[in-house]
Formats: sequence, C-alpha cells, structure tokens
Amino acid sequence: MKSLLKIIALSTVILGAGLLVNDQAQAQTQDIVDSNIKTQVNDTLLSPSEVRSVWVDREHLFVPIRPLAEEAGYTLDWYNEGEQTVVTFTYESNKVVVKTGDATAMVNGAPVQMSKAPFKMNGSTYVPLRFIGESLGHLIQWDTQNGIAILSTDGEFHAPAWYRPEEGTELANRIIQTAKQYLGVRYVYGGSTPSGFDCSGFLQYVFNKYGINLPRTAADMYTAGTRVIGKLQPGDLVFFKEGSKVSHVGMYIGDGQYIDAASGSRMRVSLSDLNGSWSQRYYVGAKRMI
Repeated sequence: MKSLLKIIALSTVILGAGLLVNDQAQAQTQDIVDSNIKTQVNDTLLSPSEVRSVWVDREHLFVPIRPLAEEAGYTLDWYNEGEQTVVTFTYESNKVVVKTGDATAMVNGAPVQMSKAPFKMNGSTYVPLRFIGESLGHLIQWDTQNGIAILSTDGEFHAPAWYRPEEGTELANRIIQTAKQYLGVRYVYGGSTPSGFDCSGFLQYVFNKYGINLPRTAADMYTAGTRVIGKLQPGDLVFFKEGSKVSHVGMYIGDGQYIDAASGSRMRVSLSDLNGSWSQRYYVGAKRMI
C-alpha cells in the first residue's frame, strides 16, 4: 500500500493519493499510483469507475483514453501491433496517433514527444492527460480544492461538477448558496434535474454535488440523518406531513426560512416561511445530514 500527496501548478501535478497498482499487460519500471483525481469534460463529471486516473512516476497524470474520448466527442480507433496497441483519436481537423510503450506521438503527421509513453493496464490504454489537451488545442483546468482535472473542448472555463465534502457551517453555507441558484426552477412531480424538480429530487440533486447521497423520497429522507433536537441550523432538512406519512421536505436556511420545490399555487423552487400557517400546521421535525 502506498500513499501519495502532491500539489501541482498548471504545468506539473495536482493533489492525489492512492494505492500502488501493477501494469499486468506491459511490465514497466515506472511507479503507477492511483491519483483519486476526478476527471470532468466540460460540465460533465466522468464516473470514477470508468475513468480511473493514475500518477506515473509521481508527477505525470494519465487517464484511460476511451471513456474520455467518448465524452469529449473524439473519434477513436485502435489496433494491436504485436504486444503494442496503436490508438488514433481525432477531433475536427486534428489527428493524433499514439502507441503504447512509445513516448513519440504523431500529431497531424508531425512527431511530438510526450512526457511518458502510453501504456496498457487492466484492458485500458492510458495516455497523459496534459498531452491529450495540448495536442487537440483543448484547455485543461486543475481544480486543486476539489481534486478535479477539467478538460474543456469548447474553450470555456467550467465550474467543477462536484465539490469535496467539507465540515460543519462552511459546507452548509455552500450547499445553501448552490440551492439558491435554482430559485424559480419549475416544480415537476418526480423531477430531479434543473429542468424540473420535486421537493426531494431538488435536495437530492443539490446535496449530491457535495458528495452527500440522500434517499430519493421525502419519507425515506426522514428516516435518515440525525434527528434535530433544539435549535435548527442552516442546512438542516425540515419535514412536513399531510396525511399518513411525510410528504414534503425543504432545507432550512436561517432566519425562519427554508428553501423548497413546492407544488400547489407556487409550482417552483422558492423560499418559504417556517412560521407560516401551512408550515406550522404540517411540520413534523428536522434531520441533520451534514
């Protein structure tokens, strides 16, 4: 077991820690270490199970080319040449050819030296992320705070699609600010995206951005977390029951207000008064998820 902690600038490396892994397909002398760095293409965060980025020799970040290419819209082709794999990826007028075990790539027909040679591991071909961006003229952002490498194919700067979990009040405030960005989004029964939310789908969506996985329904949320006894804190979930079970949930934001995706006359994400007549009548309690 190995651990790694590094901070990098744009031209070097970013935060990562991980477990030593072996390249079973091609024996190499270089260190290959899980980075724990997430990969994002424009506004889409790629699944860590599909895009497992690694450090090579403790400073070069490599990613599996196939899932990255699929999300970025690259055309991808590959074939085996003996024990080596030749991969061609193109985007618009740019064509890049790399070969495992060979640090020289061909970019639009011209040789270009990579920091390290691509390699095969667990059935995937790994290529330096920085080289991918530079060879196709794409911007790479390093978000050291959240541990995300962001590949921008449209030339724009993109906010992280995921935030590293924090503790206490600071995290609650950030979650609340994120929730407020969706004020006015319409209410849709069963909705869980910015095109339309219901009450639980809204909070599940917002909390998930901070690595907190909430149950899907208000009733199930009420069975999770820690029961709040005493004064509410910003970020607490407040629950309401009309009938036999919990049917509505919002998030307390302080000063007697909560934010929720409401049906009825409002039909949108809005702010509500916890001291209002409806809230007082149907309020059943609060849970702390942070």
